[in-house]
Amino acid sequence: GRAADAIGAVATASPLGGLFGVLTLLLVLPVAREIVLLFGPPEFFLVAVFGIVTVAVSSSRNLLRGLIAGGVGLMLSFVGYDTVHGGVRYTFGSDYLWDGIPLIPSLVGLFGMAEMIRLSIEGGSVASDATNVKLDGVTTGMRATFKHWKTVIRGSITGTLIGAIPGVGGTVATFIAYSTTKKADRDPESFGTGRIEGIVAPESANNAKDSGALMPTLAFGIPGSAEMAVFLGILILHGMQPGPAIFAEHQQDIYGLILALTLSAVLASIIGITFVRWLAAITLVKGQILAPVVIAVSLVGVFAINQAVGDVVLAALLGVLGYLMLRFDYPRLPLVIALILGETAERGF
Repeated sequence: GRAADAIGAVATASPLGGLFGVLTLLLVLPVAREIVLLFGPPEFFLVAVFGIVTVAVSSSRNLLRGLIAGGVGLMLSFVGYDTVHGGVRYTFGSDYLWDGIPLIPSLVGLFGMAEMIRLSIEGGSVASDATNVKLDGVTTGMRATFKHWKTVIRGSITGTLIGAIPGVGGTVATFIAYSTTKKADRDPESFGTGRIEGIVAPESANNAKDSGALMPTLAFGIPGSAEMAVFLGILILHGMQPGPAIFAEHQQDIYGLILALTLSAVLASIIGITFVRWLAAITLVKGQILAPVVIAVSLVGVFAINQAVGDVVLAALLGVLGYLMLRFDYPRLPLVIALILGETAERGF
């Protein structure tokens, strides 16, 4: 019943995190290459282990179930081509699995699909009581974000640092920001019951990590995330070779990119606030109507990425797995973190 509060917090925390990341990027750009060169296999391994250790942080209610979920995530991360010794593992003769378990279909299945399956089975709507949905509470969420400014700073720092680590940033940054905020709180068990800090921390990290991911991409030609891998290809396509020379030869373009990054963070928040009434009203739609629409749109989106039917099948299977984890109270966060970082940890080790 607090959708507007949540959107207000998102619309405030996201640009604040983005602005923090941009400021950090401007300060670090002159020495970015030297910083990236400090990271070798031991550092990558330890950073990956740090991410996986958050399994314990995020599963304080039931450590054993969290470790089991993390173990399953590690097992899934080892599917496909072995970057250390060559060859393929655990593909069961399927060419689709050669490249491993793709991240986006996995996230769509484990979170979006699983929640829609739960909503379909339980019935009702996301908001249990329509009278409690405040469509004009966006300013409350905005004020709450400034009230918890320490959480914003912690999330922004986490996002920038994790985002700057090649191959580790992106999704991991938001999960770690949430986990560290929960762990640092005096009452971690209350997270998930309406604590606004649970939204502020990952949202500030989410935008801050984009600036962090730009550092290794521009300075060393190493993409800091999956999105930056695509962006790296675009730079090369336009004749801009990432590396130290890019700051001398394309300085104007680089600062243009930083300006665009800043404006995008602010513009996204303005759009969110503008459409808050309609976004909050979605929580009142009955699950029998909402779930089929969301599932259909999700599967179409998953298919559109690579035009691969395997992605659709994987999202559906992991959707069922995600629902079973919800049903039997197994945390999904450790599985995701281990899935993302398993290959990085193995290669670094």
